[in-house]
Amino acid sequence: MDPACFVLVACKASATLAADLRHAGVRAESTSDILTPEQVPARASAIILAADDFPSIAVVTTVARLRAQRPGLRILLITAWPEELTGLLVQMTGRVAPVVLREPAALSNILAALGSEPSRAASC
Repeated sequence: MDPACFVLVACKASATLAADLRHAGVRAESTSDILTPEQVPARASAIILAADDFPSIAVVTTVARLRAQRPGLRILLITAWPEELTGLLVQMTGRVAPVVLREPAALSNILAALGSEPSRAASC
């Protein structure tokens, strides 16, 4: 894993997921709040957002603003309704949705989406 990789986890159970990521060798911090782009630390190379923990409009707005203001930031969304969220994001932003995983997302799937598995060439 790239030592420069730093992941911010935003969800109601963020401490648990961040701890799991740290145990897997990922530098991670957590928050139970949805953040504005200005609140995301500059050192963050990725953000994991539990979309179902926040109002849909807040998720769409946050994703759109993060893409506009932090184009290099990898965005990973976790939801029980990936098809619906993907459709909403495309409809509201006119862009392809970021990576969306079905909840519950296995840690191995999250790591793969972040590009941190040894079999993947890309990394955070």
